[in-house]
Formats: sequence, C-alpha cells, structure tokens
Amino acid sequence: MTLHIAISPVVIHAPQSAIWAILADFDRYPEWNAFTPKIEGTLEINAKIILHVQFAGKAIRKQPEKVTDLQTGSAIAWGSNYPAWFLKGTRWQVLETHPAGSVTYRTWETYSGLMGSVVYLFFRKKIMEGFEVVAKAFKDRAEQPFKSS
Repeated sequence: MTLHIAISPVVIHAPQSAIWAILADFDRYPEWNAFTPKIEGTLEINAKIILHVQFAGKAIRKQPEKVTDLQTGSAIAWGSNYPAWFLKGTRWQVLETHPAGSVTYRTWETYSGLMGSVVYLFFRKKIMEGFEVVAKAFKDRAEQPFKSS
C-alpha cells in the first residue's frame, strides 16, 4: 500500500526558467526554505544528498536521501536510502507550465514499506505544514523580481 501526502498546487507567476533556478539551487535554500534550510550534495541522478529538515519549533534533523528522478527544468524527486521493504519514501517537486505563462508547482511525498504507515501516521501533519511553508516561500521568492512596484 502506498500512502500519499500532498498539498494543493500553487500557481506561480514567473518564468519557469527562473522558478527552476531557485528550486535547483541547493546552496541558496537557507535564504527561503524554512522546512529544508540546507541540502548537502549535488543535483544529479543517484547522487546522495543530506536534507536538513526542520519541523516547526523542532531541532534540525539530517535525513540521508538519494536523487531518484531529475527532469531538468520541470521535476526533482529524492527518496530514502532504506531497503524498500522497510521504508520507501519519495518526495516529488514538479513544475507545470501553462500557455498563459504561469507555472503550477506541485509537491507530494509517497510512503510504502513496513514503516510507511508509521511515518504517515506520526508525521503527516508536520510534513504537510512544512510543504505549505515551502510552497508559500517558494512562490514569494520566485515572483519577487517580477512584481511591479
């Protein structure tokens, strides 16, 4: 059984290339991403990365992950390093361009394996809150240079 955690899509009014540049620039995450203020590693398929995740009001916890999918300009996914029977978690961040020029940002996480239900049960609400914080900050960061004064 696969469990899903997702937030509502967010429409961003900025060029997709500018939005992607923010999403792909791990070095600048501390400037805008309060939920994952730091990612160590490189953005390439199968690269091992370390996420520094901070649930609201809690200490930062390091999560080793691996980049599992990369569609330059439109999608990133990373997942847990555990054996799949124990815990398989995958986080997706996807950009979809619309003909009018806006971009929809979608993010979700899936869980399966023996511990998937445990993670879902105990962390679902905190993960959703983190995703919401990221989506708002991401939208604000991406739109800022394109807002008229």
